[in-house]
Amino acid sequence: MRDTLILALDGIEESRAFALTRLLWEGAYCVKVHDLLDGTDQPTIIGRLKDNGATKVWVDYKLHDIPKTVGRRAKKLKQAGADIITVHASGGKKMIEAAVESGAEIFAISALTSLTPQEIREIYGQSPAEAVQYLAGLATVAGAAGIVCSALEVPSLRHLEPRFKRVVPGTRSIGVTVGDQKRVDTPVAALQGGAHHLVIASQVTEDPDPVAAWQRIVDEIASVS
Repeated sequence: MRDTLILALDGIEESRAFALTRLLWEGAYCVKVHDLLDGTDQPTIIGRLKDNGATKVWVDYKLHDIPKTVGRRAKKLKQAGADIITVHASGGKKMIEAAVESGAEIFAISALTSLTPQEIREIYGQSPAEAVQYLAGLATVAGAAGIVCSALEVPSLRHLEPRFKRVVPGTRSIGVTVGDQKRVDTPVAALQGGAHHLVIASQVTEDPDPVAAWQRIVDEIASVS
């Protein structure tokens, strides 16, 4: 199960992030952070997450700039202890390659799960499946470790080589509110569609009993993973 679930520590205080890491790290592939690093000393936060049990820390900054700038930023994040870094695949092959040179595991962001199909057409001029397939192709050629996409598009990526990870955020168990997400499905459907990792956030982090909430997801996907 550790190779399947990713714990996202977004929108919570440091103390709760460390507590959740201690409680749940044994069942997680990595912990994902974003705003937790804002206004703080990155090496200290990343180091403290690892002190609390995290074996890998994913810094989800979704870098998108000219290749040289992204390369420098990724290198600094790697030096600060980041094991995984995200970049926008739409930045292009050279930009992704520059991030890969940092030595961190690079996940490329395709179309954000907060976007509706209509918004994706307005931005990319393609359907969600077409846009994600194209961006995943760029990321593969550039040497990224994987692509981040919604559960609805992940089945269209089954043709990609096995080493290329398909990471799915925004899944929700039946009956759980979708929040800001627009293109969602259940954890089981995402895995059946070919996802390697599921990013689990508010369904667990906002639950009064996060351990029980995490275990419910583990039980839910047990027959698939």
